[in-house]
Amino acid sequence: MENNKIHQPLYIVALTAILLIALSFVKVDYQFENLNFSIKTIDVLMDIKNPESESPSSFFVKDKLKVDYASFNFLSTFGEEKKDNINDALVYQGKKSPITGNTKQLINFFEAVKLAKTKSVRVAHFGDSAIEGDLITADMRETLQNKFGGNGVGWLGIVSQDVTFRMTTKHSYSQGNWESASLYSSNPKKLPLGISGEANVPKGNAWVQYETTSFRRYLKDFGTVKLYYSNA
Repeated sequence: MENNKIHQPLYIVALTAILLIALSFVKVDYQFENLNFSIKTIDVLMDIKNPESESPSSFFVKDKLKVDYASFNFLSTFGEEKKDNINDALVYQGKKSPITGNTKQLINFFEAVKLAKTKSVRVAHFGDSAIEGDLITADMRETLQNKFGGNGVGWLGIVSQDVTFRMTTKHSYSQGNWESASLYSSNPKKLPLGISGEANVPKGNAWVQYETTSFRRYLKDFGTVKLYYSNA
């Protein structure tokens, strides 16, 4: 009769966990210049640690090497503002969560947004279905606009799947005469895709219409509209 090996997977998992925790204490920061590749320390306990947070204002320091941590509290900004119209009915829930990881990379971001009152600063928010319909992006955009300036709703596509539940913009377009291609569907004609990973080619009397709403306070007051297009 063969020996019972039911405990071997547990030993392997335990050994792997011990090895990963041990590697967390090994400081590694090496850059392969020719390969554009770097090796850095991985902290497997990062999610359960709770370092002290710093406000965004403390992020603007002259000595960048002193910045090891940053936190941006969106909820506190909402609490300080007086809501109007439909915003009065909104209830923001959650807690202040610190930003962890290699936060030194955020220095360029905060140095850019603090100049937004005198120059144009564009912020791209990449995500999956969690930000579809401007759900999370609207909160972040309003907070940044309130703190650093700016207005408008930002980038909008021609054809969109979120027109029925997007509350920050009334978006409509002609049906049946837009040829669409994207990264997340198909692109049989190899159309050149735009910055959103989409392309829409008009056929016949194709049209698209956008209308702002009062859902957010900075949506209606804008003075510039840009249309991006190419000879697709």
